[in-house]
Amino acid sequence: MEIDVLVRNIEKARDQALADHRAFIAERDQLAGSADSLGETLRLTISAIAADTVAANLSRILGEERSRPTQEAQVTSGQA
Repeated sequence: MEIDVLVRNIEKARDQALADHRAFIAERDQLAGSADSLGETLRLTISAIAADTVAANLSRILGEERSRPTQEAQVTSGQA
């Protein structure tokens, strides 16, 4: 009789350990998915910031180029 009780207790402990392990695996997989999602969001954010910075710099450079009189215009006006 005592052996039957021990066997049942061992089986219950085994079943609980398996359930805990499955729950751990599910939580780990969910966290890994969240980390992947956060990583992708971060990558996209950095790409957007970089693109915005490049666009701002190009606009500034193009604005400076447009505001500079060309050498031809300076020659025509006698400034060269």
